[in-house]
Amino acid sequence: MKLRTLDQVTTAIDDDLAWRKRELTTAKFLWEGAREKERDVALRAAAVLAYAHWEGFVKEAARVFLNFVQFQGLDYCDLQPGVIALTLRSQLKIAEDASRVAVHTSVVAFLVSDLKRAAEIPWDTACSDIGNMTFQAFEDIARMLGIDCSRYATKARLIDERLVRTRHLIAHGKRVPVTETEAAEIHGLAVSLIEDFRVDSENALALASYRR
Repeated sequence: MKLRTLDQVTTAIDDDLAWRKRELTTAKFLWEGAREKERDVALRAAAVLAYAHWEGFVKEAARVFLNFVQFQGLDYCDLQPGVIALTLRSQLKIAEDASRVAVHTSVVAFLVSDLKRAAEIPWDTACSDIGNMTFQAFEDIARMLGIDCSRYATKARLIDERLVRTRHLIAHGKRVPVTETEAAEIHGLAVSLIEDFRVDSENALALASYRR
């Protein structure tokens, strides 16, 4: 995948969002139309699916975003710190655990002399080691892309408690009941979050927020 234009990357993000919203709407119809004996299962399944699309969309939108940045032909010095930090993450982890000055020196040498080299962004694996999409995990990704997280901060507790914790308990076999009111809240939260992130991602791309 090589996304070189804003139209291409916007289409990729919009297409990914579209099928997710269709599934979330279908899940809502299923629990609303379910017979009483089936409703509890449909409600619990809808809660898990809502979280899955929240995590899935954020990671896929970030992957597409970074793919576009990679193929802009930029040097490291052209990029904002969040993207540079992503490219250095593996080296920083090694340096953190190392006691040898030689290891630390290699990181410093990059920062001093290699910033004018063509950037190599690990766009396809950038989010692969990120687990549950808690607010903290989301904040890390958003900042990496140059996206302001302030409007999401008011929903931090809802993200962690409603989306992440509910999914975690159900996915690990806990018999956690989900009421229709709770399912509707979780559904609405997921849809609004992924739509907001779509808008913010596309705005960040249009404004080149990934650049210094």
